[in-house]
Amino acid sequence: MELPLPEQLTPEQWEHVTYTLILLWGFAGLMILGAGSMLVAHIVVPSLIDNRDIDEKYGKGRPFAYAIAAAAFAGAIFVFASFVIALEEFREIYPATWV
Repeated sequence: MELPLPEQLTPEQWEHVTYTLILLWGFAGLMILGAGSMLVAHIVVPSLIDNRDIDEKYGKGRPFAYAIAAAAFAGAIFVFASFVIALEEFREIYPATWV
């Protein structure tokens, strides 16, 4: 069983590989954004308010950070599902034993 060499891939297959990698990077970016927003909203801001390092008025921005985290996690679920669907098309490029 011989794997296809990169020069044997068609331009459409290269576009599909590029699209799949973009989905993977998008998933990673959305997860980092969601985790960072959750960290700021749930840990950093309350800790700084309790230590009186920042004013309590900054605590009013926590719901926005939670909303950003929720949107990022929802987007990550959608992008990951798209990534898994895109991986199914790799079976025409590589044999199932190598994927």
